[in-house]
Amino acid sequence: MNIKLDANGEIAIENGELVFVTGQEELTQFIGQKLKTFFGEWFLDLRLGIPYFEVIFQKQPDPAVIDAVYINEITDTPGVTSLREFDANLNKTSRTMSVDFQADTVDGEINFSEVLT
Repeated sequence: MNIKLDANGEIAIENGELVFVTGQEELTQFIGQKLKTFFGEWFLDLRLGIPYFEVIFQKQPDPAVIDAVYINEITDTPGVTSLREFDANLNKTSRTMSVDFQADTVDGEINFSEVLT
């Protein structure tokens, strides 16, 4: 059980109380957090995170390498059993990355769609 984050990434509070997430909602939130973490960002474990500066924010990024980075991060998540569909699109104009996927988990299926800015 983890603390729920709202759409802005802020701690969700309802009626003056913390809101918690469990099951698929918790796993979906966790994957979203993993995909937004930069490699070396967390001081307690510098090995965690997506290598944005090293791989993705390059002048001519290789889409196959970008896909592999995201797929590895998703499938290495505890609770994810398989990845059914995956699509990542880098928008150079807006400098955003959209990630959409379907995954099977120990609690059922996850449909994930988010723009990472």
